[in-house]
Amino acid sequence: MRYFGKIATVAALVFAVATPALAGKATTSPSARKQTLMKQKACKKEASEQRFGVHLMKKRAFIKACMSRA
Repeated sequence: MRYFGKIATVAALVFAVATPALAGKATTSPSARKQTLMKQKACKKEASEQRFGVHLMKKRAFIKACMSRA
């Protein structure tokens, strides 16, 4: 009985973690995904022109802010 309890607990945890991760993938259409990728590419190009150098966290924050702006 204890073995069944452990298996049920693990299965519940896997389900709880996997469900939100997969939920967002089913709702985005291919055209919206393509538009997002194009926006991300433009933001990355703009970030590379800023010349952040080795400051990758600043570059990532800049790209994230750019994505929310556009």
